[in-house]
Amino acid sequence: MKILTKIFIGIFIFIIIYFSFNALTTNPNLLNESDSLTYHIPIAESILKGNILNPPNLSHGLGFYPAVGEVILSIFILLGIPLGFFNIVAIIILFFVLKILSDEYGINKYVSNIFSVSVITLNSIIRLIPNQTIDIWLLIFFSLALLFIKKFENEKLKSLLPLGLSLGLIIGVKYSGLVYLLILFLVYFKVIFKKINIKNLIYLFLPILTIGGFWYFRNYLLINNPFYPINILGFTGSSDFQLVETYKPLLTSNGLYLFVEALISEYLIWVLIPIFLFISKSKINKSLIVISVLNFIPFLFFPSDFSRQIITSNMRFLYVSIMPLILLCFISVENTKFEKLLYILSLLSSISILSQFNYYPKLILFWLTIFILIYTNHKK
Repeated sequence: MKILTKIFIGIFIFIIIYFSFNALTTNPNLLNESDSLTYHIPIAESILKGNILNPPNLSHGLGFYPAVGEVILSIFILLGIPLGFFNIVAIIILFFVLKILSDEYGINKYVSNIFSVSVITLNSIIRLIPNQTIDIWLLIFFSLALLFIKKFENEKLKSLLPLGLSLGLIIGVKYSGLVYLLILFLVYFKVIFKKINIKNLIYLFLPILTIGGFWYFRNYLLINNPFYPINILGFTGSSDFQLVETYKPLLTSNGLYLFVEALISEYLIWVLIPIFLFISKSKINKSLIVISVLNFIPFLFFPSDFSRQIITSNMRFLYVSIMPLILLCFISVENTKFEKLLYILSLLSSISILSQFNYYPKLILFWLTIFILIYTNHKK
């Protein structure tokens, strides 16, 4: 198990080194990722200029999006850090958050490393690392919320302030965070409010209203629509913000085919999770299943179209649905005869994504990773 864990850690280190090299040798304009250039970077630059209360006038009203992620991005701009490191920092944070989360669910320290790297090496996550999109950060905040809920349930956390902070970040990073917040409250209502008092109510809701709610209050004051540019709940959105909900392409045979194709290409073996859960015959954590299923529902209403590129790109909206399922899978197969099989398949899945990296500098950086692992092991 120790050797297998070191292989996973080696893969993780290699990914960090590889994308760090890319971050130092490329820039957003060279990569030409649409969302990063269209609104993530412009919003961050606007915030840096002190225009947090005066969103930039971007196409489709995108400047009014909640901007916790762009606040973080603006710090990179302020410090002169290459923007390619934005999501490199994110996956490093995500690794440790997932590791602590899995520890809290009773997974041993070696397997928790395997779980964390397995999530980070999802093809859909790897695709976003060079960009300045904020979906990985949303997964971080969602994972933190699950962690603090579990700690509160295990009576290792007496204050709801950390949970309030993570929930505030969730709704402050994307509009969809509001739905995820409601889902977390729905599924874990008894856990969160079992020992509630005035102090914990303040700790819980003050960060939600300030960190997350700020962006909605700002939009309402500026344009009478807290969810601008979206037309929703009777609020008038931007006239050029047109949505084609994801479920509409899925109702066509070609759209459904493209969805299944994208799901397999972006999540590889993890589309087999239901089979693992069925054959393991272990006690299933129902809350994680419910969270995963409920988090899938909003995905059906996210903007999409009928193209392969967009449908594949939209697989990133499933992070908060897939991650709990992967966690559940690791929990369920532990100490069963399928445990080693899961780890081997996880390894194959993690290794397979390396094939898409450029041959140069992949080979050099691979050997650099090997050297680092040998050196650190020798030092120990």
